[in-house]
Amino acid sequence: MDRNAAIREIEWYRNLVRGKIREWGLELNQDARTLLMDNMNEVAERQDKLQFKQLKNGYYIGELDAEGLRNGYGITTHTTKDPDRWVMQAGEWHEDCPLEWHTFYDSDCPKSKHFLALVKFKGERKSEAGTIHFSIAEYGSNFKHRPYRRYSGFSWSTLVVGLMIVFTILFFFTRRIRLSLLGCIVIAVFYTIGALREKQ
Repeated sequence: MDRNAAIREIEWYRNLVRGKIREWGLELNQDARTLLMDNMNEVAERQDKLQFKQLKNGYYIGELDAEGLRNGYGITTHTTKDPDRWVMQAGEWHEDCPLEWHTFYDSDCPKSKHFLALVKFKGERKSEAGTIHFSIAEYGSNFKHRPYRRYSGFSWSTLVVGLMIVFTILFFFTRRIRLSLLGCIVIAVFYTIGALREKQ
């Protein structure tokens, strides 16, 4: 993927969102439809300013600041090993953080489970946390507000460093290796369970 290919993809995304609103969004009012399309249109209208940025798990086409951070309107595509499974996120960014309303299309699942959603972000720098205001799909609509947080993935480095710190503290207070190792095992189990629940 490069800048030219990513710019061509913008129109494909716009047509996709427009089509799914028409197909799935029978219960949406005009304001909801407008919010979903506005993000796509804002990006498309800024083609001359858009820059391409490769990400760890995907890519971004949009406005960047002098430091190369996402700043302005753009589209981030989170990719997987399967080219048919991805997540598209369009909206405004500030210093690499999503801001206010974003249009989401999730195809990182079986085709029958694909959905389009409107998410409002809090603008927090440390985490992509927000609220899903509604989602529409082939299987129906969901207008219940619910929290959203992007899954950051299981981190071996975070787990290992954390266990080293925990072991050191436990051993300092107990002077017992077995008890300290047992504490580390418990922490590792809870961390793994938490990571799996966050992914879900």
